[in-house]
Amino acid sequence: MLRYAQALITQMAQTAVCNRHHSVDQQLCRWLLLGIDRLQEPNITMTRSSSRTCWAMRRERRVTEAAGKLQDLQAS
Repeated sequence: MLRYAQALITQMAQTAVCNRHHSVDQQLCRWLLLGIDRLQEPNITMTRSSSRTCWAMRRERRVTEAAGKLQDLQAS
């Protein structure tokens, strides 16, 4: 239990630093990689509703733009 608590606190600290110092594009990539790792699937379906849940409302447009950039990069 102690190891789990330590890992959780470490991850929370890393998330706080990431949210402070990285761009929305970088934060989205981190979020997607964590999701892929946890779901053990190569695809994640992201709707506007789920983006509102995971991201602050004021960032929704920027997250949508970042997701669009990633889709464009994948297509090329």
